[in-house]
Amino acid sequence: MKFGRYTPDAEKVALNLRTMKYLIDSKGLGVVDASLTVGGGGGSKGTYYRHRSAAGAS
Repeated sequence: MKFGRYTPDAEKVALNLRTMKYLIDSKGLGVVDASLTVGGGGGSKGTYYRHRSAAGAS
């Protein structure tokens, strides 16, 4: 039996973050609105910014 948080699917997370970036850049949505549009798997504002900075984006 494994305790603690589940490990998210890396491909799904990457897809959701790309979708959020598209919604923010092209549609003018805020990070919170883009996350809500993507759905529960979209992540939070902090998650978006953490992955964005890890990828080297500004």
